[in-house]
Amino acid sequence: MDEEEHFLARRKSLRKQVIESDQVSRRIGVQEVDERRGKASHVFALAGNLAVSILALADNADRELYLDHNSICVLTRTLIEAVSMQFYLGDLDCDEDEWRCRKWVLDLNDCHNRIELMKNLQTNDKVNKGQKAKVRLRDRLKSNDYLQTFSKRKQKALLSGTEAFIKTPHEVRMMIGYQDQQLRGIYRLLSMHTHAGAFTVVGAAEREMYIPKSPYSYSRAALGLELTGSTLSASTRHMLELFPRASQDIES
Repeated sequence: MDEEEHFLARRKSLRKQVIESDQVSRRIGVQEVDERRGKASHVFALAGNLAVSILALADNADRELYLDHNSICVLTRTLIEAVSMQFYLGDLDCDEDEWRCRKWVLDLNDCHNRIELMKNLQTNDKVNKGQKAKVRLRDRLKSNDYLQTFSKRKQKALLSGTEAFIKTPHEVRMMIGYQDQQLRGIYRLLSMHTHAGAFTVVGAAEREMYIPKSPYSYSRAALGLELTGSTLSASTRHMLELFPRASQDIES
């Protein structure tokens, strides 16, 4: 199987996975659920939209002069980030104190990042409002019992607002189900495309990336589609665990 055939096979497989994901989403529908399932559902919808966008880029190969493998890799990385958040917030195995700690750390980090953004945009009135909100969110987090199980150094980092997770970002991404070293390699490769460094820009000509029927582009795009498919499938399985009734409806 040459690079183009491999790419077409991966695209065909992803199309089926996108359809399956959409079917599960429709089966779940709109429900009154607890906060964990609610947050996971929102991220699942985002994951589905990202996969559709990636598939659309792959379909462009039939019409464009070259295959935009770089954008496929960028969106694949974004998809992995999104689905890792789905697993992180949709985790039914942690107790309520830990889950609240996870959520409140995220809230504080979001507030901190918005403040930094407003500082850069020099909107001082919004910065002042954000600082007041940050104090409230920090005080709320301080009251969490699970926070007290961390070292003083870790607590200080979490209370600063600069940390998004109580785990490392890699540990959060590992919740999807990838193996440790496998994930490190995948994420490093996708990040090279995301940040458009020398790997992407300088090597474009020598690898003949942007020419019609480029074997390199087909190969790299196929990898992105494969990772998109495996990540989306993990996301779909997780939703069926959160909403087992949806699985029963599909089987019937």
